[in-house]
Amino acid sequence: MAKKKIASLMLIGAVVCLTACGDKTNISDSVEKTEEVNVTSNLEQNEYEKYDELYDSGNLSDEDTAKLETLNTEASQKIASLGDSFFVCEINSIDFDNNTINYNKVEWLTDEDEDKISELGIADDMPNGYYVYDESKEEENIKFSDSTEFYRLISSLYLLEDDLQNINDIKDSHYFNLYTDNDTVVAIQEVYQP
Repeated sequence: MAKKKIASLMLIGAVVCLTACGDKTNISDSVEKTEEVNVTSNLEQNEYEKYDELYDSGNLSDEDTAKLETLNTEASQKIASLGDSFFVCEINSIDFDNNTINYNKVEWLTDEDEDKISELGIADDMPNGYYVYDESKEEENIKFSDSTEFYRLISSLYLLEDDLQNINDIKDSHYFNLYTDNDTVVAIQEVYQP
């Protein structure tokens, strides 16, 4: 069951990457465009909003698209290197003074989780193809470090690295994968929600 969930979440990440980057040829084309566009690893906070609006209105230029594809490729490669030591959660609060995240661990159920869906009787409650199940509603705490990375989505298509301080802008309405190493969060990834 756990392997199915991990596979489903990895598939969602792969779809986000492949949708944005295309095949391997396009990925290498995007990497080559990095030099042309002179991209930095992070966008400024106002750029996230700008690109969201441009994408939603269909007005992304070729240069903007190349920049986002390059950043998406970089972020996707970093996430892929973290392996599968993660869990899905809802973040309640982040204490930057004590480097602590308060969260509720949840189960991300998809059509593949037939037994659990049947057990819960939620087949009709999945209009977007997923259901977030929080059986215990128990809050937990976990440490993060000053080097913990944060990856967020732009228009549900491009996965980009961002400053962890900006997570407060989106934490109340999104779910996240917390990647851990020795009981410390090393990366946080916003989960795509159709």
